[in-house]
Amino acid sequence: EIMLQQTQVAAVIPFYLRFMSRFPTATSLAGATESDALAAWEGLGYYRRLRNLKASAAMIHEAGWPDDLLTLPGVGKYTAAAVGSIAFGRRAACADGNVRRVWSRFLARDCSLVEAESQSAGMMAGAATGEWNQAVMELGAVICKPRDPKCGRCPISFGCASLSQGCADKYPTPAATSAVRVDQVCACAIRGKRVGVRLCESGEWWQGMYAFPRTSVIAGEAGKEAAQRLGLRQPESLGTLSHVVTHHRIRLQAFVGKPTRDMTVEWRTLDELARLPMPKPARRVTRWLEPVL
Repeated sequence: EIMLQQTQVAAVIPFYLRFMSRFPTATSLAGATESDALAAWEGLGYYRRLRNLKASAAMIHEAGWPDDLLTLPGVGKYTAAAVGSIAFGRRAACADGNVRRVWSRFLARDCSLVEAESQSAGMMAGAATGEWNQAVMELGAVICKPRDPKCGRCPISFGCASLSQGCADKYPTPAATSAVRVDQVCACAIRGKRVGVRLCESGEWWQGMYAFPRTSVIAGEAGKEAAQRLGLRQPESLGTLSHVVTHHRIRLQAFVGKPTRDMTVEWRTLDELARLPMPKPARRVTRWLEPVL
């Protein structure tokens, strides 16, 4: 459930299998170094989830599972209801985006998550709570999909108000989203067969992971100029990639060159970088460095 926060099931499955093979119990995760835990989570993104999960594992290792799952770091109302009902059989309805969509269409009106949770709880009756919650979530994921819902296969279509009114595609109303676009440059300084990386500090994106020195491009500044500002002499372009961090859409230009001054970096070979936790965009840049190093 922690992995499924902000990430779809299909994307999570291979990461889940890899992570569970490495850390099958709360005790094994609690005793791991942050670097090892980050490496096992690498590529899944939203690394605060991993830190919260590790902190929760430490609490569970020390004192067992709490009666109130909301006391665990990173566990909100939905996650507590999902884990509580599925793992422990606790009586709690949960509502995610899939559940909200099911009940919004069933009632032919926009339901909030609170309303969707109440609707689900009211219809649960004597059903096994975990099975009920998973069934409604699966209904939203497989049948009552955001686009092209499979109404002909829906087991509750007989009572669906939006189907009878021919307006299933109108609910729920999509939320307005706005992304902040950012241009950045990263500098890959080369010294012999090593490249300079730095450990991302507390408060930065990718805290506790290794990445190349990075800066935002100033208005009117060329990417090569930004790379020089970072400390590269005669920087050469490696390539440009796009990635998303929360609500930021990042266009990242990577440059390689010799350092013009002492840089606050750790000098590592590509083989050493392969064993360190790195965010996905930095890992992609390391592949561009293979012909150079």
